[in-house]
Amino acid sequence: HLQLGLGFTALVTGLALLPGPVLQGLLAPLIGRLSDAVGPRPLVIPGTILLTAAVFSMTTLRAGVPLALVVGISIAMSLGMGLIFTPMLTATLGALPKELYGHGAATMNTLQQLAGAAGAGLIVAIMSVATSAAARGGLEAAAAQIRGSQVAFLVSGSVAVVAMVCAFLIRPLPAEAQPSTTDG
Repeated sequence: HLQLGLGFTALVTGLALLPGPVLQGLLAPLIGRLSDAVGPRPLVIPGTILLTAAVFSMTTLRAGVPLALVVGISIAMSLGMGLIFTPMLTATLGALPKELYGHGAATMNTLQQLAGAAGAGLIVAIMSVATSAAARGGLEAAAAQIRGSQVAFLVSGSVAVVAMVCAFLIRPLPAEAQPSTTDG
């Protein structure tokens, strides 16, 4: 989208998308501590809202968009994912008996990789079909690419809306499961 539709070079695209994941990695320990203190729900709900808003914001990007806007949306998307993944992984693994942590972590990592690859493949396929349809409809290549990307982001945003609704269904941790500040 950034290269073929908006005309950014590969280098600029890579540099524009770099701050979000770096920030997500740097904030992961803080988010983990917050998750331990308050549970997953208070982090996952704003995380899914932020992610959903960022994904739908991607549908508004047109040729000539300021690069700072692209960087800002990328950062928002990464922050939203950070607020979702760390607390949910912790809560999921925390539900297992200690002797199964290793198996749970391996299973979660495998599922995360498979889902990511399948999801990326599906979204690229949707984008390709929509781009081809737009090009057959008479749009020039860059405009067709933007249209195809918009369709893919709308589908992704719809999935994010489902995740956001599910986030509100997460039950708060019972008081006895909350980490105690007096624990070593």
